[in-house]
Amino acid sequence: MSFEISAEQLFKEYKNKVFGYIFNRIHNYADAEDLTSDVFAKVVSHIDGFNPEKASASTWIYVITKNTLIEYFRKQRMTEDIEELQIPVDDEPVDKLVMEERQEILAKALSELPEKMRDIIVARYYHGFRFSKIGEMMDLSETNARVTHMRALAKLKEILEKIS
Repeated sequence: MSFEISAEQLFKEYKNKVFGYIFNRIHNYADAEDLTSDVFAKVVSHIDGFNPEKASASTWIYVITKNTLIEYFRKQRMTEDIEELQIPVDDEPVDKLVMEERQEILAKALSELPEKMRDIIVARYYHGFRFSKIGEMMDLSETNARVTHMRALAKLKEILEKIS
């Protein structure tokens, strides 16, 4: 039995379901849009590996979606670890000293990252750019910007653990 399905057909049929599934779990519209795009980028890149005899298209897309969400939550955890260093400053002199010390530690750790990783971290957290914009600015695909970001966070966490 010959079975042909295109990524475009899958996108048309499942984009709203995937978006709804993701949005119901993360409650952030922009991130849900980004993750939905990521899911379908993975669908396109792995469409040749889809075997309808092993699983239905909906099951296959669900697995890709679930794995994409797992990656997202893993990145969020790493991001939260790093963001703990960026506490708001009160007017108390001691708090200002603690904040300055933490900023120095973070700056030192950032300086130890390779330039590309450092640029992505700075673009994401200091300038608030989305991965699509970071990729565009650095001549990378959005997916590559995300992967490099994840690796940069992991490396930054290692560096911070050594420093502390």
